[in-house]
Amino acid sequence: MKTLMALLLITTSAVTLANETTILTETLSKRAKEISLYRTQYRFNADMGRAWLKLEIQFDDSNGHADEWSYIEKRVRVPGMSYDNNTGSIMYNGVVCATTKQGRVFTNIYPTGNCMTKLYVDTIQVDDGFNMVTKKKVDVVLSNY
Repeated sequence: MKTLMALLLITTSAVTLANETTILTETLSKRAKEISLYRTQYRFNADMGRAWLKLEIQFDDSNGHADEWSYIEKRVRVPGMSYDNNTGSIMYNGVVCATTKQGRVFTNIYPTGNCMTKLYVDTIQVDDGFNMVTKKKVDVVLSNY
């Protein structure tokens, strides 16, 4: 019984440490398929102490006629994300998501693995003012541990 209670406490603690927030929602045509989060990059402005994410969503919208990929590129300002000049860290709600190091020409950004982005896709019905239209809703979620 004590082992079961300890396991329950550890599981509950692990779940409460994760923080998930939807940071971007896009609507695509119903024929979009193979939708994926192609690239996630951290960006920052050291002078202003700001940080954000650059997201690239990739999908096939060719309707079977060609092997052609479409991309959506977005800069997303995430509430609670900032750049700490003292440590060179990109923080999200107190968690270090990435560290930076000045190179010869550019500043290099190294993700820590403490913050992850996930993509969720749902099929939805949208009223366009004339008809109900089927679309794909894409949510990008940021979580930290």
